[in-house]
Formats: sequence, structure tokens, C-alpha cells
Amino acid sequence: MKFLRSVVLLPLVLFSSLGSAAGTASFDSGTNTLTLSTIKVDSAFSVQSVVVRFQSFGTLAVDDASVGTDITYESKTNTIRIPSITVGAASYSRIRLTNPTFSLVSFGAIVADAETPATPATPTNYNLDITVTAAGVTVPPIRVANVPKPSGQSDFCVTDIYQQFQQGIQGASGSLSITSCSFNGTTGQIAAKMTIATPFFSTSVDYSVTYTYSPA
Repeated sequence: MKFLRSVVLLPLVLFSSLGSAAGTASFDSGTNTLTLSTIKVDSAFSVQSVVVRFQSFGTLAVDDASVGTDITYESKTNTIRIPSITVGAASYSRIRLTNPTFSLVSFGAIVADAETPATPATPTNYNLDITVTAAGVTVPPIRVANVPKPSGQSDFCVTDIYQQFQQGIQGASGSLSITSCSFNGTTGQIAAKMTIATPFFSTSVDYSVTYTYSPA
């Protein structure tokens, strides 16, 4: 069951990898808009292609030691940290904005973060092909070799496998609901809705995952 839990969580890990690279940021002083390639919110999920418009910058710090390699937003303290930002021809490093006032102009894909799945202790002779679609974006299929196959639908559709992901979004106000789950002995399908609400923004994301088992 531990491995099955990891396998069902794997698509969330795959989606989190889309936003794991250090992001880029640029500021347009003419429109007071900040464009971010990717921003990680509350260490729980990432949002791509974010544009915000500032009414005020709050407290601005440059070359701040608390800034890491990723663009981040912490809702509890209303703090944005940016490793590097360009303003016209100039560039600045390790920017921290505390208590800024801004509005969200637009954003793109939302990606969830989850723990890395464990390696199965006893591999078996099945290949598992996983296809994920979330918010209209389809991740290229991946193959996991030498995995055990669930014995049936009751083994595949177990609700406690989603508790780990629910705990993973505890930094935000979020919920995960499974809308359908099925397994025919060869192919499993899961459909779910993730709802996220923070001071930064609120939205819901529909996603579906298809798991296809074949003999190795």
C-alpha cells in the first residue's frame, strides 16, 4: 500500500517539477507591473506566468540574505522574495518586499508540490505509463518500470492515499476532492479538483490522471 500511495501521488510531483526551476522577474515602471515566470506560494504550490500591478511596494530590501534561489510569496507575512529582477537595463539581486499592496493582473498554470515518492521495496514485472492533465495542460507521459499492479479497484481507489497531498498544501487554505476513480484491471483513472485560496489569489484546478499497467 505504501508504494501504491506513492504512485498515485507521483503525478503531483511531476506537476511540481514544472515550476521548480529558479524563476525570472522583470518590472515595468511605466505600468507598475511585475512579471514573474514562476512564483512559489507558501511552499505549497507554484504559479506560472504571473503578472501583478503594485499600488505600493511596502518595505523594500536589496541584497537580502533571506532570499533563496526561487521566487516566493508568503501569505502570512505578505512577503515576496525575488532572487533577481530586471528594471529596464538595470538588474538587482535578492529583493525582498514586505507588506506590498498589489493586485493580480493574470496568471497561468498552477502546479502542486508533493513529496518525492518512495522507491518500492519489492519491484514486480509491470510497466506503469502515467498521463496527467491539469488546468488544460497535459504533461508528456512518463513510464515507471518494475512496479506492482493493484489487485483491483478497491486496492487502487483508496482514499487515504490522498491525505499526504492534503497535508502538503497546509501552508495555504486548500482542499482536494476526488470526483471519480476507476480501475479495470489494466487502466486506472482518477479525476479530482483542487481548490486553493490565499490572499494572493483564489482558484480551483481540475485535473485527471490515467495509469496504464502493462507486463514488463
